[in-house]
Amino acid sequence: MRNIILAFLIITIYSCETASKEDEYDYISLSSFKDDSLIIKNGTPIKLLAFSGGKNNDKEHVYYYQVIVINQETGDTLTVITPALKVPNTDGTGGKIYIPPMEFNPDKKVFEATYERKSDTSLNFLLQVMGDESKLTEGSDVSKYNKMVKPELVAINNSLPIFKNNYKTVVGILVFDKDPH
Repeated sequence: MRNIILAFLIITIYSCETASKEDEYDYISLSSFKDDSLIIKNGTPIKLLAFSGGKNNDKEHVYYYQVIVINQETGDTLTVITPALKVPNTDGTGGKIYIPPMEFNPDKKVFEATYERKSDTSLNFLLQVMGDESKLTEGSDVSKYNKMVKPELVAINNSLPIFKNNYKTVVGILVFDKDPH
C-alpha cells in the first residue's frame, strides 16, 4: 500500500511540474461531461492522486481542472472536476477561503480533503468574484449569478495516462483542513 501511495504522489508531483507545457493539454467544454454527482455525497473524505494542471483563468475563459481522487468511504476512484479549492484562511482570522486549483502545491504533501457539491449558481458566483474575497462570504447573495458569462473549459492533461481513464466524474469543490498552497 505504501508503494502505491508513493507512486501516486510521484504522479501528482509530475503532473504539476508539467502543467506549463501547453501542447500537452486539450480544453473541452464543461457541458460535454456527464456529472455523476449521485455517486458521492457532500463531506465525503477523499484522497488526491493526481491533479491535471492547466491554464489559469483569464478574461475570456473559466477553467476547471481534473483531480483524480479515491473516495475514502468506498475505495472508488473518481474524477472531480473543480474550478476552486476551499482552504483554511492563513491570515489568522479563521474560516476558509477559495483559491484557484493552480495554487495547489504538491510539495506541501496535503492530499486529504472532502468533497463539496455546489449548485451551478453558487459556482458561477464563486468564479466571478474569485480574487476579490471582500465579495465572497459563506452567506453571500448568489441569486444574481444564475448564468456563467464566460466559456467554461476543462483542462485535459494528455501527458499522463491516469487522465485518460474513464472514471466516474463529479463536479464540485475540494475542501481542505490543512493548507495545500
